[in-house]
Amino acid sequence: MLIRRWKILNREYSSKESLISVDNLMSRTFQEMKNHPLEIPMISDQEFQLLSAFVHQRLGILWESHKKDLAYTRLYRRVQNLKMKNFQEYYQYLVSEEGHLEVQVMINAVTTTKTSFFREKAQFDFLEQEFFPKLRKNYPSGKKRKVRIWSAACSTGEEAYTLALLASEGLAMDRMLEWDLKILASDINTKVLSAALLGQYPLEKIEMIPQALLKKYFHSRHSPKGLLYETKENLKSLLKFRPVNLLAESYPINARFDLIFCRNILIYFDTKTQEKVLKHLLQYLHDDGYLFLGGSEVLRELKGIQRFKNNIYQKIHESIIPTAHERY
Repeated sequence: MLIRRWKILNREYSSKESLISVDNLMSRTFQEMKNHPLEIPMISDQEFQLLSAFVHQRLGILWESHKKDLAYTRLYRRVQNLKMKNFQEYYQYLVSEEGHLEVQVMINAVTTTKTSFFREKAQFDFLEQEFFPKLRKNYPSGKKRKVRIWSAACSTGEEAYTLALLASEGLAMDRMLEWDLKILASDINTKVLSAALLGQYPLEKIEMIPQALLKKYFHSRHSPKGLLYETKENLKSLLKFRPVNLLAESYPINARFDLIFCRNILIYFDTKTQEKVLKHLLQYLHDDGYLFLGGSEVLRELKGIQRFKNNIYQKIHESIIPTAHERY
């Protein structure tokens, strides 16, 4: 089953190289680091300017001057493993033709991946107590209703799986067949997508999941790293994973969504990039659909959307977008 999921994901990946190739490259270079690591000098101002401009261009992430130590911490091991002398050499490798795979490895190293199940619980309470009950009430039985949800920066999958189990419960999918539910989970970081595909979490990661839901949607197993909880197929089958760069001019998605979660990512963008990404996301949101942002993300005035509550925003009029097809 996992191999089949990898094949699906690899077909969707726009690069000529697969996620597996990137992960293998990363593993190989770590193995190559033996007993004589190179001492890498602290990143210079010039090197930092080059790398921060590259990161901003590719990811939209704004590295201000005080982020120099962060850049060094996250990248020095890559420079070391590649047996390079300094960050100038690493930058030249990134922008060269032979370094095209390294760009994804760099992205995996510099992106922040913090997440958890039921993070910012008030937003999930809204789904459980208001959104799904209203959907059940207002939609006539006997007709299959499509429900589409997008976790646009899913990291290691906790958010996406939380959405899957809440939707399963909220739509009573174990008793009713009229719901056509699909959840897209995307991230630019292929390393965390690999972990999300596996859907395996240690005990400390699943503590926020109620015991009844844990028993219904997860099974436990022992591993060399200790006890792991793995999502069951009744949950995994609802999700599709795909690498997506929110900064891209177009997304490899031809669908519109009832809910879009894009939380705790906009804070890393400058104002111009935030507006670009938000306008792009709204093109994929149904009228009256909901956009969920992180608790510390304040949405400036944006045409076509209004604040609902708990950093949840609702689309209020039609956007001009191409006809959506069910393919993502």
